[in-house]
Parts: sequence; C-alpha cells; structure tokens
Amino acid sequence: MNEEMENKTTEETVETVDVEETNVTEESAEASVAEDTTVQEDTPAPAEEAVSEEKKTAEKKAPKAKGSKKLIVIAAAAVAAVLVIANAPKIGNAAVKLFTSPAGYLQHILEKESDKAIEKIADTYDETLSTAFSDDKSTKVEVGVEVGEDVRDMLEDATSVDFGWMEKVSFNVGADTKKDAMQANAGFSLNGKQLLGLLVMADMEEKVGYLQVPELNDTYLGMELEELFDMTGMDMDDLNEAKAMLDDVYKSLPDKSKLEKVMKRYSSLAISCIEDVEQDKEKVTVGELTDSYTVLEATIDEGTLQAMMEVMVEELKKDKDVKNILKDILSTQDEIDFDDVYDEFLDALEDSEDFIDDLDDVKFEAVLKLYVDNEGKIYGVEVEVEDLNAEISSLMVHKGGKFAYELAGKVNGVKASFEGEGKLSSTKLNGDFKLKAVGMKLADITVTDLKVKDLEEGYLNGKIRFSLASAVVDAIEDEMDELPIDLGDFVFEIDATSSKNKSDVKFALYEKDSFLGSLFVIAETGKADKIKFPGKKEVVMVEDEDDLLDWAGEIDFDEFLESLEGKLDDELLEVIDDIVSGDISLWEIEDFVEDMYDEVFGYDDYYDDYWYDEDDYWYDDEYYDDEYYDDYWYDDDYSAWGEDWY
Repeated sequence: MNEEMENKTTEETVETVDVEETNVTEESAEASVAEDTTVQEDTPAPAEEAVSEEKKTAEKKAPKAKGSKKLIVIAAAAVAAVLVIANAPKIGNAAVKLFTSPAGYLQHILEKESDKAIEKIADTYDETLSTAFSDDKSTKVEVGVEVGEDVRDMLEDATSVDFGWMEKVSFNVGADTKKDAMQANAGFSLNGKQLLGLLVMADMEEKVGYLQVPELNDTYLGMELEELFDMTGMDMDDLNEAKAMLDDVYKSLPDKSKLEKVMKRYSSLAISCIEDVEQDKEKVTVGELTDSYTVLEATIDEGTLQAMMEVMVEELKKDKDVKNILKDILSTQDEIDFDDVYDEFLDALEDSEDFIDDLDDVKFEAVLKLYVDNEGKIYGVEVEVEDLNAEISSLMVHKGGKFAYELAGKVNGVKASFEGEGKLSSTKLNGDFKLKAVGMKLADITVTDLKVKDLEEGYLNGKIRFSLASAVVDAIEDEMDELPIDLGDFVFEIDATSSKNKSDVKFALYEKDSFLGSLFVIAETGKADKIKFPGKKEVVMVEDEDDLLDWAGEIDFDEFLESLEGKLDDELLEVIDDIVSGDISLWEIEDFVEDMYDEVFGYDDYYDDYWYDEDDYWYDDEYYDDEYYDDYWYDDDYSAWGEDWY
C-alpha cells in the first residue's frame, strides 16, 4: 500500500510539473534549473530522482518550444503585413465605403480623382512657365515629308523626271536663349542632310547681331542692333524694359504648390455639396466581358449648383492664399493700388450672392453615375441631362488581361460611339475599335503598343491606324463617278513617341501595306546649346559697303554645288548648276513646273470633259445647228478646228 501511495504521489508530482512547465517563463525556468541542482546535491530518493529527470527534460524542451512559437508568430505577422500592403487600396477603400454614407463615398472617390488631375495641371503649369521665362532654354522644331517609293515611281512615270532622290524633305528651325545671348537657325534638308542653312545671333551685352549662311560663306555679316531696331521702328531700351517687366510678372505668379493647394481646396468644397447619392451593385457588360461594379448615382440640380457657389464665395471672402496671390501679381503694376482692387473684388463677391439666390428659378437636373471597382478606381462615368435630351458615357470592363470599352454620346436619340476590345496590361494597350454613328460603322481603328502609364501622364506613345468602313467607301464612290483609286485600300496611321522634353509624331498614309508618304513633326526643348560669337576677323559689318561687296564676292557657288554632291541626284544637280550659272532662265523653270503639273493632274482630260463636250456645253443640239458646227467650228477630219475657219 505504501508503494501504491508513493507511485501515486510521484504521478501527481509529475503532472504538477507538467502543468507548471507549460506556463513557465524563461526566468522561472532558469530558477527551477538552479533549484534542481541544489536538490541533486542532497542525494534525492529514487522517486524524487525520477521526477527531477522528467523536470529537466521538460525544462530543456520548453525554451525550444517557445522559440518555435516566436518564429511562427513573426512569420504570420510578416505575411499579414505583406497582405495589408498589397491590398492597402482595397482595405482603405473598403473602410471608407463601409463607414461612410453613399454621398461620403462618392465625395471620397471624386476628390481622389480630382486631386490627381489638379496635380497634373500644376505640373504642366510649372513646366510651361519655367520654359517660357527661362534664361537658359532651347527649342527645336522640324517639319517634313517622306515620299514612298511607289509615289516616286508614279511621279517619274507621269513626268519622265527621275524622282528617286526625293525620299525625305524637311525644314527645321531652332532657337537658343541665354541671359544676354540668343541664336536662331533654320535649315532645309534632303534625305536627312542639310542643303542650305541660316544662322542668326544676337549679343545683347555688346548690342551686335550676326548673320551667316554656312554653305555659302564662312564669314558673318554683322550689324549694330540699335541700327537694326531703328530700321524696324523699334527701340532697344523698350525691348529691355519689356523683358524686365515679363521677368517681374513671372516672379509674381504663384508657384506650383500654392496653385495646387488653392485648386484642391475649392474642388473639395464643390464636391462636398453633392449629397443626393444612391449606391448599388450592378453587373456591367461591355462587348463580351462582364464584371460587377459599385454604382454611385448622384443627382445634381439647381440646388446643388447654388450650394457649390455659396460655399466657394464664402471661402473666397476670407481666403488669405487667394488674397496674397492677387497681391503678388498686382505688385508689378506701380500705378495700381492693391487695397482698392481687393475691395472691389470683395464687393463683386457680395453682388454675386444675388445671382446665386436667383438660381432657384433656374430648373436644372443632371444625373451622374460612377462605376467603381473594389479599390475605388473609376471604370465608368455616365452623365445624363434630361432637359437637353443628351447623355454621354465612358465605360470599361477589364478582366484577366482583356478589356472592352465604349465611349458613347446621344443627343435627341441620335447616337455616336467609339467602341472596341483588346488586351491591357500594366504597361501596354492593344485593341481594335470601331467608330459608329446612327447605327452605321464609319471607320476601323487599331491601337498598337500604346503605353498606358505615359498616356496617364499626357504623353502619347504607340501607333493608331484608321481605315474607312466599307459602307462609307461605297457611299463616297456612289457620289463620285469613276474614282481612279479604291478608298477602301487606304490606311492612315499616327505613330507617336513623346516624353517630357521631346515629341516625334508621324502622320503616314498607306495603300494596303504599301507606304505612300508621311508628314512628320519633331519638337524638342531643353537647355540652350553653347552660344559662341564670332571673332572680329570672321565678321564683315554691313555699314562698310566695300567690305560688304567683298563678302558677296567670296560666295563660291561651285563650292556650294560640290557640297551638294552625294546629297542630291546628279540630274537635279545639273538643273541647279544651270540656274546658278545662268544657263537656264526663270521662264524655262516655270515652263518645266507647268508641264509637270499638267502631266500629274491631267489637264487634257479636263479639256475633254468640259471645254468641248458634245453633250454638255459648247455645241448642244438645242442651241447650235449641226451643219453650222460641221462647216465652221469643229471638223473631225481636220485636227480640232474646221477648214472653213481658216
């Protein structure tokens, strides 16, 4: 019995230890280990020894178990953090949606989109001002045409003149401005090689201007700027004063952050007045794609407009930012007293309150619908004005890398739309679209590699192709007899590459896959190129007549023609050589151009169709006697005119 009691006591002790070890802290565990060490020195009984061993084993395992739990907790927290970060837009939007009214949710969505738009406007404002008023800037523009091989062959067949040399013709202009210096250049290029250029420079500090035609003469023509201004009726001092005034105006304008702050304030005030809002969940189908959106429907009437104007007028009365902006701008005008102007501004605000009160008599109602996804991103907008019987909508469904889109407008029941579908990633959009009106397709439009992020920033990068729909081609051909071309074969393409400081846009025309030609425009802005004025030995002042004549005598046309070799066709070089040497007259050039024009546009056909058509004009049977015509005016056997005429 004593043995049974001893075993029972041992079991209870072990159970107690197990329970205690489950809740033990690191400090208590260490204390227990120390205690056990002390007990062992006293030579414990066998039962106590067994308990001690169990205790030691539990103590060894306890820290390890706790460390594992820590790792699990940390890992779980990390995963949770990643999920929160990844879904922050959804969580934030869901919270706003859950804890606000439909009106509050719509105001939140509109304010967020409005802030984005205002930030872009402020950026554009800042870039435009800094470029326009900069003392260190460069602007370059090139405009030109490219001619396809098929068109060159057609011109050659029509005129018997070789046009193989005319692939690309362009004209470029540029200007560089520094504080006290300016230069402008212009040039005419063929196939990417400049044929003839012009350089104009102005040294505002020394008040001297320079002109050079690099291909004709290395020497510059120089002229005192004051004399040049006298010739044009301008005064240089007036120019300097105007420049100083513009600089003052620039400095007085509000900076980007101040403008952005004020615009956001009044946008928020206006949006806060939209209160009549209903919220629903709808499945929306565009093309072949369907998705669910939260639909926020707001009614905006004369009362809403009245509230918007009232709240903004009240804010304007006390807005110190607006007051300071006006004060800074008017500070550039010495003859204007700001206090008087500001008092008039406040009086005008007071007077506007009568107009606002009268808005009650104006009946107006518009319905605004927003289609919003789970992240609060707007995928559709509809605006309907019942009084005008007009509505406009823009709606997209985007699922699994595919999208379908429709932009539509309807006035008095007549609808026009731009609709299509394709693939959309975070970087690029590719799709096929149709332009429709009154139920008829007008054109097919294909978009290729359109960069989405750039488009959001206002930059167009990608290709867009247009072609007329068959119904439109048939309608045109029915109106115009025997067109020499098939309009359905023609494709118009816009190929654009643009960024903050440069844009390159090409408008090209194709006949099926054959390139016919294009018009291109390249524009670039940036810091000014280095402006280096010529030395005195490189300049001939126009005031010295003898030096001016010497300058003209130094022009070497033979050297100019040699510089064109390799840039122009040999036959064209011969024509230019004949002109320069005086072997060909202007009359001969004019005859050549007229003959080419007649060949290209077919004046013979014009004469056949209009001047002496038997059925239409000159000798209709109702007006002229056939025998009279045969005897006098027209004889088939004698060229164009009858024998009796002679």
